[in-house]
Amino acid sequence: MKQTVKLTCVLLTLTLWMTGCSASFSTNTGATNAAKPANSASNSTTASSNTTKSNTMSNSTKPKTEIKDEKAAKPTNAKKQKDAPSVPAEWVYYADEARGYGFSLPAGSSGESSVEGGVDTFVAVTPDDLTVIVYAFKDSTLTKEDLLDRAEKALEAMGEKVTTGELTGESDDYAVADASSVSADGTKSKLKVLVATDVSDNYVMFVRSDEASYNAKKATMDMIWGSFEMYSGGASGGS
Repeated sequence: MKQTVKLTCVLLTLTLWMTGCSASFSTNTGATNAAKPANSASNSTTASSNTTKSNTMSNSTKPKTEIKDEKAAKPTNAKKQKDAPSVPAEWVYYADEARGYGFSLPAGSSGESSVEGGVDTFVAVTPDDLTVIVYAFKDSTLTKEDLLDRAEKALEAMGEKVTTGELTGESDDYAVADASSVSADGTKSKLKVLVATDVSDNYVMFVRSDEASYNAKKATMDMIWGSFEMYSGGASGGS
């Protein structure tokens, strides 16, 4: 049942690869499951028999591994976003030390990770059915605008009609855009797309809600992407 989630990850990863990212990808041999924190679930295998491409996940296709709180091990030198929100105390902190990022989610969220073609992918689902996808990869040539363009093409490659707004709240390290999509089966979604860049590390985060409940979930979405932080200083070189 995890196949739909993992196929989505592979499709997006391959789309990024096909649009040119792989030219500068370096496979991080330290970014394996053995080197990742306990939160990182098992690597995926390509679910070639499953061709579902949907904006939504049924209970049977959600990640099964509950995310453990890693606030105690959180680095003190993380590069936070400007005006980063204060998240509820009961939320949990997910960290990927190998790729150098972390963020907060509601307690009870589940997640799983995979590595494909030099791209680390993390997928999570919150208790109120928000979907979070994070891509982490190396390419020193890409700008935040490039990352947003690749994110849009990745969604389009899954048969979705995507409308992406302009990047806002932009700094040297971070920027975010609103997006809306309609899947091949007519399902409508609202997304926040966060892009972040270090000297050579790049991150793309999708936080997705169904359109019908977007207004009720928007505050939670903003806290999730707003809590995303890098550990290596960011493009500005600050700490």
